[in-house]
Amino acid sequence: MGSRKSHLVMRFFLPAVFDPGDAEESLPNIKDLVEETTGCSVKGGRIFSVEYVHGTHARSITVGDHLPSGTVECIFDSDYVVLACPFKDGVFSRPVLIEKRSILGIEFFEGYEVAWAA
Repeated sequence: MGSRKSHLVMRFFLPAVFDPGDAEESLPNIKDLVEETTGCSVKGGRIFSVEYVHGTHARSITVGDHLPSGTVECIFDSDYVVLACPFKDGVFSRPVLIEKRSILGIEFFEGYEVAWAA
């Protein structure tokens, strides 16, 4: 995951929102939507990428990745899971839930690192 560091930026971004101010205004709305949909309480921090074990393989999901359910707009931390949140054609899709016990590593947007323990 270290090779992705060169892609990090100091400010947070959402792939579908080009203006940083608009992204900051949109994030609380997305957070509320995720909490309402999943029942998970979302924590602070700005996760860029998460690497995890799925079955016997290591996988990763990064903000901006294209999944069948849409483009990953943001990744949130919660108590027991990390939530990768895809949107398709402006519509929120159910997040990919990754159990913390399966996580190999988390990469935060530069400048947004937070203390995190699996």
